[in-house]
Amino acid sequence: MQINDILQDFLSEAEERFSLLETQLIVLETHPDNADALAAVFRGAHSLKGTCGFLGFSRLGQLAHVIEDLLSRLRTHEQTVQRFHVDLLLRALDVMRHVTAQIAKTQREPAERMPAEEKIIHALRQAAAGHIPDIPQEHEDRISPSSPPTVRVGAEVLDNLLALGGELALAQARLGQTAADVVATRHMAQLLTDMQAEILHARMQPVMEAWRNLPRMVRDIAAAAGVRARLETQGGEAQLDRHVLDIVRDPLAHLVRNCLSHGIEPASVRLAAGKPEEGVIHIAARTAEGRMLLSVSDDGRGLDFTAIRRRAEENKMASAADLAAMDDAALAGLLFHPGFSTARQIDGLCGRGVGLDVVRTQMALIGGTVDVQTRGNLGTVFTLSIPLTLAMIPAVVMWTGQVSLVLPRASVAGFARLPRHMPQVNKQPYFMWRGRHIPLLSLEQDDAAAEAQMVTIISANGRYAAIRMVKIVAMPQVLVKPLPPLLPDRARYLGVTILPDGAPALILDARQWALQHGVDIDEEVPAPVAPHGIYLVFYMAQHRCALHLSGVRQIMRVPAKNLHRSREGDVFWPQGDILRPLCAAADGSDKAQIYIIQTISGECVMCSEIEGIHAGPDHTSGTSVASLILAGRAAELVSAAAPSSPPRGGRVLLVDDSEFFCGLLTPFLQDAGYDVTSVPDAAHALALCEQGQKFALIISDIEMPGMSGLDFAKRVRQNGSAWQATPLMALSAHATRHDETRGRAAGFDDFITKFDRSGLLQKIAELCGRS
Repeated sequence: MQINDILQDFLSEAEERFSLLETQLIVLETHPDNADALAAVFRGAHSLKGTCGFLGFSRLGQLAHVIEDLLSRLRTHEQTVQRFHVDLLLRALDVMRHVTAQIAKTQREPAERMPAEEKIIHALRQAAAGHIPDIPQEHEDRISPSSPPTVRVGAEVLDNLLALGGELALAQARLGQTAADVVATRHMAQLLTDMQAEILHARMQPVMEAWRNLPRMVRDIAAAAGVRARLETQGGEAQLDRHVLDIVRDPLAHLVRNCLSHGIEPASVRLAAGKPEEGVIHIAARTAEGRMLLSVSDDGRGLDFTAIRRRAEENKMASAADLAAMDDAALAGLLFHPGFSTARQIDGLCGRGVGLDVVRTQMALIGGTVDVQTRGNLGTVFTLSIPLTLAMIPAVVMWTGQVSLVLPRASVAGFARLPRHMPQVNKQPYFMWRGRHIPLLSLEQDDAAAEAQMVTIISANGRYAAIRMVKIVAMPQVLVKPLPPLLPDRARYLGVTILPDGAPALILDARQWALQHGVDIDEEVPAPVAPHGIYLVFYMAQHRCALHLSGVRQIMRVPAKNLHRSREGDVFWPQGDILRPLCAAADGSDKAQIYIIQTISGECVMCSEIEGIHAGPDHTSGTSVASLILAGRAAELVSAAAPSSPPRGGRVLLVDDSEFFCGLLTPFLQDAGYDVTSVPDAAHALALCEQGQKFALIISDIEMPGMSGLDFAKRVRQNGSAWQATPLMALSAHATRHDETRGRAAGFDDFITKFDRSGLLQKIAELCGRS
């Protein structure tokens, strides 16, 4: 790894840590007794300190060290969390951001400290000693490190791109030799489609990235405006293209500022109006009618249409008569006029009239729109409508008998088999599902679906309906593309996508579909029901087996003659130019066709028959020994895990929740000749122990989410543990004798700080030599 790559990874990791720490500190300010938030802040500072020490960034390392000292006293209840603690720690994060920005510009850490650093370090030490410090007030703009736009891409995506690139080269060579080969041509087209999908997938980020930094902004602006407010968010899992997210960030920030400066009232005014003292700003994301809708709402005073008319008349935007004739929607539209503001004074928050105009301009760049609605004295709702042209959503692909249809997974409540007899009301059939009467909807001009006995349960605003289907094909992430302009009845679809086999499929909008079939989506949401497990039931040899549906990616039917068997009896399935190993039981069946179930982890399971989908108890452990009663008969709950290759000598297990530090240390140890496996926490490590994995050495951080490194060491050293005799080394940013004593008492054989690169390899060699 080149030094520039390491530096860029560090800057990205640091900014993520800063954002996480800000969010958790704001939680602590509201809930000082939240031990999980305090532990998360401590771990973040701890990881920053260790990484800075490893890279030799002494200024950042010292800042992280004094932050950690204060947090340590708060964790041990020597002090209780106060507002001035949060103010001080947030100010310290701002200073650290400035230092990382300097590192980004000069590629090194400046030798001399800024005056702000000296002051914040002194204040942190005062607070750690139990005093109320003078928090430095001089303000530098909070900035992120200046670097080219980047996207963190998962290793699986890169592996897929690499594999597809190799397959494309082989397919091109074969196509050149057999130009008339239709199969080769189709294979080439499919590979190109897969490559395009993977490249677009690499650009995708969760929409929550657009509001990651807003909780801190809400806190600071609310304090400056003299109001109390908190930020709530919902639906941030949907993904958008990075370019779209970059454009959406500023409009969201402008709208949140607008809620604070114009919407949320002072606490005394809210109490007099019968409202809670603290206002709420709510950001929500959802998909509808081929677009992503981002709403920013508050529970404040709402729009003042009298003030809007008066200011519009003062600005000569229309005559008094025309303004009097305007309805509320037309008046609200004036807010987006350049230079318009109802504020009487210009200050740091409002009065310049640029915020909402900027929102409309920015949205126009991506073909989006912005709309505003008021709820009287109950608040205001701004809605950003963004095209889903480059959005990826988790989906369910179902086969109706004639066509494949796609549903967003968020709209799917479950799957069921229809009973033989169903009551009808006004010729509308209903059936019972989890204590509810579910209307059965039909797909027009689809006779095969009318005979199907399986259904997909869709949900829309708490109401439910069912669509007949023949089978579930897959549960993939799909790329949403715009609808064709001449498609009839466009309102019922979100968009179109390309399935893995290259065929196009329409994506249903469950809400619009329910509306068109008369399902009352405005009815009160039913009470929640107990969760059920949904299982795919199939046969391996003569055994009835089940696989939890959440782990199923797709089901394929292939000719049995296409499979290959090794001398050892292993079964392989040729997919393109790759031989994929199959999890298969000995099967004497002479069927010409077999089924292959591909799981979300990539493993493939061979089976002779698919029985269908059944509901049962929620059990997702995936062990191969559990049995379930599904549809009145026993089924073995199997795992699709592929056999792992035998471990090589010199295997080292690295347990650390810092992804960046693992990425930094792994090649460092690999260059020294070690085979390194890294996991993010103790739970993953113990899972490897249960699987029978063997290592010459285990290196573990002390501070980790969930189970700490000390508790992990105690578990490893328990009698009967498979790793009881495996050398165990603690790796930590702490350097005190007390921490080393605690580590050895817990079962660690040795202890080393993350800063000591020279001694690290020597101690690893000594401990590996004992195993």
